[in-house]
Amino acid sequence: MYSRKRQSLICRRLPHGFTLVELMIGLAIAGIIATIAIPSFESTVNSNRLAGQANELISAMSLARTEAVKNNARVTLCRSADNTSCSSGSGHWEGWLVFIDADRDGEVDNDETILLSNLTEPRIQLDASTSIVDLDNLISFKPDGTVRGPNAGDLLSGNISLCIDGVGENIRNISILPGGSFSVESSSGSCNP
Repeated sequence: MYSRKRQSLICRRLPHGFTLVELMIGLAIAGIIATIAIPSFESTVNSNRLAGQANELISAMSLARTEAVKNNARVTLCRSADNTSCSSGSGHWEGWLVFIDADRDGEVDNDETILLSNLTEPRIQLDASTSIVDLDNLISFKPDGTVRGPNAGDLLSGNISLCIDGVGENIRNISILPGGSFSVESSSGSCNP
């Protein structure tokens, strides 16, 4: 009988929960893991933002090319700050606009249809290469699907760069080829000021 009493006393004395020391150690380990994981997570989020914005721009260029062929008309993608008109000059693009350029003047007129407009995310810098900036930031698709400047007969090739400050592969370069195709490359570096 003595051994039974002793067993029941031992069972009652077992702790039910965590001590303060155990909780503090657990919180410290969780804090260390969080400080290691957060920078990696930020890099992943930035990479996804860039990929999403690059995909939207490529979709806009594909739409412009498809509509040019389908409508047998010139369709232009241009830099836009307000989603209603094209913007010329150098500097970061605030967004873009795709429209049917019926009179081929590179400007959105009242009788011309805007097919798509988009503003870039505030953290993403979007810059065009000199070959595009020199043509007032206009990328025109002819009815045969080729890419040309708005008034030039020459085929256009250029780059549009998307960048976000951070670590990892924080730059996407979209190459526009004269035949109307596109390619994307990822790289790392610093954004243009």
